[in-house]
Parts: sequence; C-alpha cells; structure tokens
Amino acid sequence: MVSPKRPLSPAALACGALLALAAAALPAASPLELTGMCDGSAAAPLDANHFAAADDERNLIAVYRRDRPGPPVFVKDMTDDLSIDPKNPEADVEGAARVGDTIYWIASHGTNEKGKARPNRRRLFATRIAPGKGGWSISLRGTAYRRLVEDLTADDRLDRFDLARAAERPAKDPLALNIEGLAATPDGHLLIGFRCPIIGGKALLVPLENPAALVDSGGPVRFGAPIELDLGGLGIRDIVLSESSGGYVIVAGPAGPEPGFSLFRWSGRPVDKPAPIPGANLGDLRPEAVTVFPGTPGLLLLSDDGTRTASGVECKDVEATAERSFRMLWMEP
Repeated sequence: MVSPKRPLSPAALACGALLALAAAALPAASPLELTGMCDGSAAAPLDANHFAAADDERNLIAVYRRDRPGPPVFVKDMTDDLSIDPKNPEADVEGAARVGDTIYWIASHGTNEKGKARPNRRRLFATRIAPGKGGWSISLRGTAYRRLVEDLTADDRLDRFDLARAAERPAKDPLALNIEGLAATPDGHLLIGFRCPIIGGKALLVPLENPAALVDSGGPVRFGAPIELDLGGLGIRDIVLSESSGGYVIVAGPAGPEPGFSLFRWSGRPVDKPAPIPGANLGDLRPEAVTVFPGTPGLLLLSDDGTRTASGVECKDVEATAERSFRMLWMEP
C-alpha cells in the first residue's frame, strides 16, 4: 500500500509541504535558464530555496536556487564516489527522492541506444547534502547498489514484464528496461518509476521497501507488489509525493525521443487511475524531473535539453561547461 491517506511520517514530512493541485489550469511563469549542464534529469529539494539536480551525462550533482537563473552555487562530480568505469562513463542518473536527510538517486539501469550493456548505469545510491561555511557539502551515504536488475528479474510478480529480456533491448525500445522516476512514500519507502517497458499500454511502478538497507549493507532487497498505471500509453519520466493534494504528481512521456509530455495526479492507491492535470501547458519543454519545496505551493519542472540547439549545435555537444544550459519552469497551483 502506498496511499498517503494516513498521517505522514517524519520522513515524508521532511520532503516538504507539497503541491495542492486544483482542477483548474496551472499557470506557469516563463522558463528560467540554468547553466552548467544540459540535462535536468533528476531533482530533490534541499531547503525552501535550493535544490539538487543531476546531469544524466556527466555524473554531476549540482545545487541551484529555484528563484534565479544562471550557474549552480555548488557542483560535485560523483564519478569516483560511484566507482564508474572510465569506459562509457555515463551513469545516466534519472531520478531522485528525499527521505529525511537522505536523497536517493537512481540511474536508468538500461542499455545504450544500440542495446549494448552499460554496467555504469546500474546504480542506486544515496547522498547527504548540507550547507556549510565554504559552500555545500555532498557526501555519499554507504555504497552504490548495483544489483537492482538482478533483483527485479528474480521477482516472479514481475514475470509478465519479461524484465530479463527487457534489460537487453535498446534503451528507447518501448519494451526495454528503462528507469526514470523515483519518489518517496509516506512511510519512507521508494517508488521506482519505469519509462519502459510499457505493457498493455500501462506504465510500471515498483515499490522498494528497504532502500536504506541496500546502500548501507547491500540488501537483501524487499519489493512491494508492482503497480500498473494508465497514463494514456506514456511511461513515467518522474514522480513526486504531494502531501497536500493527497497523492503524487507524475511527469509522463513517450518511451522514445519523440515529444508529447503530460502531467498527472494520482491518489497513491493502485486501484485508482491517474488523472491528467488540465491546462498544464508545457510548450516545447521536455520535463524529466519534478520536485516541490517545503511550505511553498508550487511545482518545479526541469527540462532535459541535451538535444536543444543553439547556433546549430546541440547542447550535449557543447564542451564548455559554462555554455551548457537547461530550462527550469515554476508552476503555481
């Protein structure tokens, strides 16, 4: 059970007082440009004004302000912490969720676009991030966990998804294994959201009931019953717990690179169908991260702008870090 209808635990409250979504449209300000990376692929709040974001190509975690454009206030390269093999060094971090003082991060766990194995993408890890006199401190909690694919394929409740075969398919195949979303639950567990496989037109969520045990002592893993959500044939790009709305906010998108993103709200009960959020105009944004802040009614979306062009050059091909950028969009309920 992942429904947030019961009183929230301290761990969930630490995630912040989240978004109350009414049936009306969500007015949005103009996007702000953040620099230092191209791919805003995962995010989690740090305090009322700061958030941590991951770059899915360069293994960076950066601290930004939510209320201003420009460069990050702090950056850490996580390559050494995650024991990344220098051959094909992209960890492809795609999701984040805060539980108490810990932020969990999850990589895609997929292959590359040609279906070749990429072991560096098989990481679930945790950080503690705190302000200090000389800036921010980002430290790894425990050790990155690398056996999630093996655990998923061994769980017979997931047999119908054929995840063993999915783990060998090209990353953008609708039947491939590709993780992009991560959310806290009211009791401090995690929900793992899959961009694909999309089976029977439904997106997959897998509850992870003991994330701390995985990073602190290596398991064994404990999953909850899998959940299938009808998102109109789309997969999960991100998901976040929304306390004041009594559920979750989901960013949904296609399995492949084509456009077509939508926002949904979901009660957290497996039997309930997610409802589209009306009037959420995303324009040409490619939102792959959503987060919320304590005591602030609003929703922050980050766009994966790696293929966005400037002067005929895609952002992901720009070498100078200061010239790389992505967009942040703030929405008010």
